[in-house]
Amino acid sequence: MPVGSRSVYALHWLASYFFHLAYLPLLLLYCLALLIASSVIARTQPQQWGTPNLLRSPPTGCRRSLRPVFVHPGPTSYAPPPQSRRPLREPAALPPSSDDEGSGSSNVTNRCSAKAVHAVVTKFSDFKKQLVRETGFGGLLHVPCIPKVNLKFSTWLLSRLNPSTRNIEISDRFDLFVHESDVGTVFGIPKGEFDVLGPEAEISHSGVEYLRSILGLSDSTNNSLQALESILEEEIDMSSTRQQVDRFKIAFVVFVMGHLLVPTSKYDHSKIDFWGALKSGDMIEKFNWCRYVLDHILDVARKVRDDLAKKGAVSTLTGCHLFLQVLYLDNVDVRLLNKSHSHLPRIRDFDSSTLNKMILMVADRDGDGYHSFCMLRKNALCFRCHVRVSTYV
Repeated sequence: MPVGSRSVYALHWLASYFFHLAYLPLLLLYCLALLIASSVIARTQPQQWGTPNLLRSPPTGCRRSLRPVFVHPGPTSYAPPPQSRRPLREPAALPPSSDDEGSGSSNVTNRCSAKAVHAVVTKFSDFKKQLVRETGFGGLLHVPCIPKVNLKFSTWLLSRLNPSTRNIEISDRFDLFVHESDVGTVFGIPKGEFDVLGPEAEISHSGVEYLRSILGLSDSTNNSLQALESILEEEIDMSSTRQQVDRFKIAFVVFVMGHLLVPTSKYDHSKIDFWGALKSGDMIEKFNWCRYVLDHILDVARKVRDDLAKKGAVSTLTGCHLFLQVLYLDNVDVRLLNKSHSHLPRIRDFDSSTLNKMILMVADRDGDGYHSFCMLRKNALCFRCHVRVSTYV
C-alpha cells in the first residue's frame, strides 16, 4: 500500500476512534436514564397477577389449595381434614377466670380439682394402690398436680362441644369427635359392660343408707368429700377385713367422682345417682364409668351453650372439663410441644406447666374470647374414631 494511502487510512481510523470515544459518556447516561425510568414506572404501576410476587394478597374470592387428605389405617376409617389456619367463629363473650394469668378476679364457680386427687393418691401405700387398680380406676394414680385449671379455655371448649353430635367444632371445616373410649384413654377408668344408671345398678333407699353408714355419712343431707378423704387416709393392709377393703374402694370412687370426674357446683358435695354401681367392691370395674362421665360432660356443655346464648356469660362450670382440654391439646399440632402417644393414661403427660404452654400455642386472646389457629396432627393420633369432616360447612 502506498505511503499516502496508509496515512489517509490511519487518519480515518483515529477520527473514528475519537468520534466513538466522545459519544461513550452520552451512551452511558442514556442507559442510566432508562434504568431510572423503568424503576419509577414499576413502583407507580399496580402489580399485575401474572407477575410472581410472594408478598401480594390473593384476589377476592380466591381460595387456597388444600393438602391431600391422609386416611388413617386404624380400626375405624377416618381422615384428618385439610389443615386450616382460619380463625374460629367467636361465641358469646366468655367470662374471665381466676385461673388465667392476669385475668383478675373470677365469678365462675368450679369444683374440678385434679390437685385434690393428686394430693391423696401420692400418699397411698403399695397395698392401697393395688386396691385402686382392682376397681379399674388405676389410671388416676398418675394424675399430676394441677393447681389451677384455665376456666376460660374450658368454657370455650364447652361452648364448642355439640351435645347432639358429640363434636368439638374446631373450625368451619372440621370437628373433633368425642368418644366415650377417650375418657378411658385420658384417665384410665373402666369401660365395663354395665351401665352405671342401668338396671344392674338399681339400689333401694335402704341400700343407699347402708352405704352412707359404712362411709360414716349417717346424715342423709351430708355427702362430705372431706369425710371420705379421712377414710382414704386410714391405715389398711393385707390383714384388713373384707368390709374395710370394700369401704376403701367405695370411698375412693366417690372421692374421685366428686373432685374430678363428675364434680357438682356445691362445695364438699358429691352426686349419689351412681351409688348403685358401688354395691359390691368387686363389681365396680364391670360398669361403664367412661360413658357416665361423658354423658355428664355433654349435659354441662348443653347448659354452658344455653347460658352463653341467653345471658352471654357463665357463672358455674361443673363436670370434668379438664378431660376436654387434654383431648383437644393432645390431638392438635402444637409443634415442639406435641406429646408422644406412647404413655397411658394420657393425663400423666399434662401437668400444669404443659397445659399452660399448650394453651398459649393454640389460642390467641382477643378481648374476652379465644380465636384458635391450631391444626390437627397429621398422624399418630391416639384416640379412636374421633376425627370427622364437618357436616356444618
